[in-house]
Amino acid sequence: MKHELRLHKAPSLLSLYTRALLKRGNPSATPKTLPTLVLSTGVNSSKLSKYNSTCQITPKENILPPFYPQVLAFKLHLELLLNKQLPFAVMGLVHRSNKVEYFTPIFASDTLDIKVSLNEYSKINKGINCTLLTEVYVKGQLKWQAQSTYFYRQSKPTRFSNKATNKARTIPNSTHHATWSLAANLGRQYARVTGDLNPIHLFSLSAKLFGFKQTILHGMCMAAKATAQSQSDDYEFPFNINIVFNKPVYLPCTVGYIQNQDGFGIYPKHDKNIVASPLLSGQFETNMSFKDSNVL
Repeated sequence: MKHELRLHKAPSLLSLYTRALLKRGNPSATPKTLPTLVLSTGVNSSKLSKYNSTCQITPKENILPPFYPQVLAFKLHLELLLNKQLPFAVMGLVHRSNKVEYFTPIFASDTLDIKVSLNEYSKINKGINCTLLTEVYVKGQLKWQAQSTYFYRQSKPTRFSNKATNKARTIPNSTHHATWSLAANLGRQYARVTGDLNPIHLFSLSAKLFGFKQTILHGMCMAAKATAQSQSDDYEFPFNINIVFNKPVYLPCTVGYIQNQDGFGIYPKHDKNIVASPLLSGQFETNMSFKDSNVL
């Protein structure tokens, strides 16, 4: 059974990133006894407001947006990933997927007990998959949890490209459309709001050091924007959101948001047409319902 390590306060970003810069991969390390990190925290209303503005979220009755609890858990994620039992460096980690289960509403006035633990760890072709489980409790009740999978590349980095490889076309049976112009500094804006200062999101030069041709946007920023675009105003709890980050979203860029009965996605645009190869794919489950009006 994993032991719990309760933190009296969140680690400072300066300390975390100093350690992140210094940590190197250690192939002989194995995650055998990683603790579950626990932190009690409140919600800073100013930071929440800036997050909503950056991700274009309309607040719903003072309820935390579906991905905001993970923003509050970010420092715990980084603290756990910095553990010497994990054999990889932290800088350059790629977020591959996120599954959120939101059981009952969490309000901005609540005090949260956040728990972060290692859920799965596996060596795969070209690298390592590492899944963290985040749980949020309010007065002892589990309100929210998420499984976040990160990938550490051990082989030579692949130069990703968003160029169209499929025939450009509109996704069939789509019920909701939007075009987003994403600014070059959106990654830096999101980083300031959340503290996620991974260098792949900040500048083209630092992104190139990790195998990307230019700055890429945080996957969780895209997930928050896409979910806000998709949600109806009368959704009910509980609900699940599954997000897969298929390809990098390079900044600046113009992307297309497409929604249909099966889910939603963010797609590259090529010659003003949507390319049927999603950058991000998402699905709602249980009581979530989609907006049904078109956005042109």
